[in-house]
Amino acid sequence: MSIPVELSEFDVDGVTPSAVLAPTSVTELQECMRTLHADGSAAIPWSGGTRMSVGNTPSEYDVALDLSGMPSQFEHEPGDMTVICDANVNIGELESVLNSANQRMPFRVPHASRATIGGSVASNAGGRLRPRFGGIRDWVVGMSVVSADGVLTKSGGRVVKNVQGFELHRLHIGAFGTLGVISSVAFKLVPLPRAAGTAAMWFADHESATQATALIAGSGYELDSVRLYSGNAAVSTIRDLSQDGGYDTYADETTGGYLLLAKLAGSSASVRSQIESVRSESGTLPTLGFVEVNDPDDEIWDYLDSSTYDGELVVAFSGMHSDAARLMRRLERLLAQAGYTHTAYMALDGGYGTLQLSIDSLDHGDASALVESITAAARTCDCTYLIERCPPEVKRGVDVFGVDPSLATIMRRTKQQYDPKSILNRGRFAFGI
Repeated sequence: MSIPVELSEFDVDGVTPSAVLAPTSVTELQECMRTLHADGSAAIPWSGGTRMSVGNTPSEYDVALDLSGMPSQFEHEPGDMTVICDANVNIGELESVLNSANQRMPFRVPHASRATIGGSVASNAGGRLRPRFGGIRDWVVGMSVVSADGVLTKSGGRVVKNVQGFELHRLHIGAFGTLGVISSVAFKLVPLPRAAGTAAMWFADHESATQATALIAGSGYELDSVRLYSGNAAVSTIRDLSQDGGYDTYADETTGGYLLLAKLAGSSASVRSQIESVRSESGTLPTLGFVEVNDPDDEIWDYLDSSTYDGELVVAFSGMHSDAARLMRRLERLLAQAGYTHTAYMALDGGYGTLQLSIDSLDHGDASALVESITAAARTCDCTYLIERCPPEVKRGVDVFGVDPSLATIMRRTKQQYDPKSILNRGRFAFGI
């Protein structure tokens, strides 16, 4: 199953494999894993490729495991509100089918038009629905995985209520393919909102903006998403909204550069009532403006989100909401001192405590020092971090996973139990696992 391809297409952090295996069925995938296990070859699974930048530089990389030709079918049970998907299913295409049945996945990942189920689950990809629904791991009810030695294992099932002991599939969510190759996943689904509307407001300073974010997130609204954005994308959006709303002043890079979006869901009457309530609440806050956005296709959300996921340096942080807000301010000061005011973007999830940072382009001369300062700031603010993208020369000197060192022993033991020869993603997980 080795195929003639341009090997550089499967480059990871400047490391290129010497061969590519491309299974087209679960049986062929098992055969590939048995061969790799027998040879002791180091392999990295590929599919949509949207999350391949996440992970440490591989210590060894012999074979690229191209999963793009694997089955991509799914079985949707609208009555049970569940779906069973092959790992190679495209998330954007799946969403279109589910939406036609007035259902949806309870998460929204970046680059959904290219992302696959397997890669998104393996990397525990985040998105703006987390404040309402939590993470991907909260909605997985079953999984099939091909182990490092080619054994197909199954955990959980296809029903929401599952009494089968410990849910072993949870180990693979966020393990970045280091314990096995996901072949299928079963999810719980949620209803599509009957109606939704987006309220936008903007602020002149960080304190006012983060206080308003916490207030809106904690006021009992039926919020699909609530995010505070900063950076040039937020500034340009505020300018457009200001003109649409008839405001005489708008933001620049130093004034009013904080944009808070709240997407409210429910019945049409409920959405209308909630937006008016938010409008009233905004009147008690030091807002510079408030606009109800006509955005049925979430274009404003997608535009702002893309700015926080596509930089040369991308870091995701997690902690208590107050800690993440404090970290946001600390990073603003740090980046201003380093000269990145005009190229840095941030998004803070209200009430959930996740913060996303993206910097368009780096001065490679001081990139390592900048990354060290950013991760130190996260630790000071009691937040964990994951460096999702950075230049390979910087990545080689850091562990991109800001994992508590006390977990190293148990994580190494788990890897030893599931993949004793370290076939999968050798060196790419936390602590060089």
